[in-house]
Amino acid sequence: LYELRHASIPSEMISDKKIQKALQLAEKSHTSFVVILGDEEISKNSAQVKAMQSRETLELPLDKLVEHFKKQS
Repeated sequence: LYELRHASIPSEMISDKKIQKALQLAEKSHTSFVVILGDEEISKNSAQVKAMQSRETLELPLDKLVEHFKKQS
């Protein structure tokens, strides 16, 4: 989160045990992308990035998140 904000990429953390509830909150706030970081992703040093409009999900290494979002803007 710090690295995204430091790169001037607007970001917010929604901490919820139920992923569906967190995704619904993101959808209601018209969020473009959601970064999902659970135990499995942490063990692989990666994150799931979900495009809310297309519903596509891709897995990215954590050190590539800033680069990915800079390309999106």
